[in-house]
Amino acid sequence: MCVPPVVAGARAFLNDGRGAFSMTAQLLGETGARAIALGDVTGDGNIDLVISHWFGAGKYAANQLYLNDGEGNFKISDALGTDGGDIALGDLDGDGDLDVVYSHLTPYGPTQGPFNRSVILLNDGQGGFSESQRTLGDPAFQWFALGDLDGDASLDAFVFHQVGVSGNYSSVWLNQR
Repeated sequence: MCVPPVVAGARAFLNDGRGAFSMTAQLLGETGARAIALGDVTGDGNIDLVISHWFGAGKYAANQLYLNDGEGNFKISDALGTDGGDIALGDLDGDGDLDVVYSHLTPYGPTQGPFNRSVILLNDGQGGFSESQRTLGDPAFQWFALGDLDGDASLDAFVFHQVGVSGNYSSVWLNQR
């Protein structure tokens, strides 16, 4: 009898301040995490977590925001779309709070589009998010890094696009706010 592997969520281990981590961890979610980003999305001084999840095989999994209570305990908050690949936090609209960008995965298989587009979620300053109409393109799988690439004090994106096995390419998206 073949037993399928158990897919569990991410786990948060706390550092004791001397370089050792707790032996117990808080389980965050029930599905496999694809990517994690850390940052204070609510402006309260505590580092929160956003985790992208993808279950695949025709199943959907919510990307999730976890809010830190200040003691290192994370409380599940709003879902941030579904079926994420890479995920990042950064102030994309220049209003001083952390926004979310994630690649919205397309199931394995297709090598030509249309694919799901990347998603940018703008933060209201208190951890509430609304979807922007802007995107970083629509290839099936994307990984990105955010940084000020053109020296104008706004975050830009370097994006690696994977399309099938041999259709890979990179692009730079300059933030025009």
